[in-house]
Parts: sequence; C-alpha cells; structure tokens
Amino acid sequence: MNTSIEVLLPEVLRLIFLHTQVSQACYESHYYYRMRHSQLPWNLGQVCRQWKGIALSTSALWTQIPNLDLDASKTCTASYAEYLSENLRRSHLVPVYMQISGEFIPTLHGSIINIVVRNSERIRALKLQSGSIMPALKGMKGRLSSLERLTLDLNRKFEEALCDLFETAPLLSDVYVRIHTSSSKLALPFHQILRYEESAWNSSSIGKHFD
Repeated sequence: MNTSIEVLLPEVLRLIFLHTQVSQACYESHYYYRMRHSQLPWNLGQVCRQWKGIALSTSALWTQIPNLDLDASKTCTASYAEYLSENLRRSHLVPVYMQISGEFIPTLHGSIINIVVRNSERIRALKLQSGSIMPALKGMKGRLSSLERLTLDLNRKFEEALCDLFETAPLLSDVYVRIHTSSSKLALPFHQILRYEESAWNSSSIGKHFD
C-alpha cells in the first residue's frame, strides 16, 4: 500500500521541496553570513528515484551557491571545480547567488574563478570578501546583466583599473561597500541604485548612505 506522500503529484512535492530550502538570509542581507555546502538539498535526492528526479529538475533548489572559500584547500582541486560546475548545471541557467572569500592565488584558484566568470550573466547577488580577487574578475565587466545586489568587503586596496568593473549592471539596485580606502573612484550606476551604504575598514562609521 502506498503511503500518502507517495501519491502526491510531482508539482506538490516540488512546492514542499522549495519550503525546505535554506533561507536566503545569507544573500538578502549584506552581512557576511556564509552558506555551507551541507545546506544544499542533497538529502532530497537520496529518498527514492522519484524524489531525486524532482529535486534535480527544480532549478530554484540549486540557485544558492555555497561560499567559495579560497582559503580552504579543497577549492584548489579538480573535484571542487567539477562540484561547482554541477551545482551551476542543476540550476538550469536560472540566476544564482554567489559568495567568494579568502586570498586569491592565480596558480591555485584560476580554474574555479574562470567558472564563475563564465557564468557572469547569471549572477543575481554577489558577495566578495577578498581584495585580491578583483583582478581575476575583470572578465565580468559588461556581462553582469542579472546582478541586483552587490556586497564588497575588501580588506586591501584594489587596482584603480578595476574600479569600473560594476559600472554596467542594468539591474543593480542594492550595494554595500566596505574597503581599505575611500571608494570615491569606484564606478557604479548610481542613477539606478536605490540603496547604497559605504564604510571603511579603519572606521565603523558609514561614509555614504541613501535609500
């Protein structure tokens, strides 16, 4: 005899699955809460074949990419690059939420960041807690067509040549900036931004703030 949950329509199961999804607080807030690998809906695909099929075909379950911690040794491996690519594949071209932290080393993290840059058009929310990552993201320039929310928490100076990296982002409306020095040279589409906050690493005060 089938149990009640076994006779639920796939559409109903999909809605239930979406309610199990981890809160997007780590992306809806500019505070740097880091999403973990364990918060992805892996368990949903381990119950039975039907559940696995529904989980894999539900793009919204896979749009939150766990924090890419460049200080963790696992992010330097080929298996991690495959894992990131698979996570992006499961989201089926739907806009994604992405975080990157840690010290970028080109010889170690080049393949991972290349995957991120190749998916620039899909990034809806981006959090960067790494000043050294900026040069590696130059390929994003002019390709951030889905970006709505940006958090820059950079504890070191970044190259002035990269100050226009986020200048062209037609949907960008919410920005928080905390950098080593004044961000006056940081080019942003201020004519469309609805919420902007800025602070400096050497001060807890907000330099600019408007809603």
